[in-house]
Amino acid sequence: MPDRIDLRKSNYGPLTSYPAAATIATKTIPATAEKKNVLTSVKYSYSAAPTAGKITIAYTKLGVSVSEELDDYIGGPRRWPLDEEIVGDVNTAIVITLASGGGTVVGKLIVSGYQITG
Repeated sequence: MPDRIDLRKSNYGPLTSYPAAATIATKTIPATAEKKNVLTSVKYSYSAAPTAGKITIAYTKLGVSVSEELDDYIGGPRRWPLDEEIVGDVNTAIVITLASGGGTVVGKLIVSGYQITG
């Protein structure tokens, strides 16, 4: 069967956050009435080995707040290992946060996804 385009989707991304050194990078995929946010890709990097580096994805699933975290002490470009898309509840946001790398370390965050009718 050929690939099909779901016309109910509205794509967004890449959404970027490139703050100054020693600053938290964050992107919020805002809540939209009668829509679910779907997170498909999270890429991030630190310019050097961070102090207490961490990336967090926070969302609501089946009415329960979920917070997924990965630590990073190495730096360099990374990709969140999404085994499958993260789908939030209707009319809820998804917040992706990259902790400050500390000192002169710069963190960068790039996320992509789409919305579907709830």
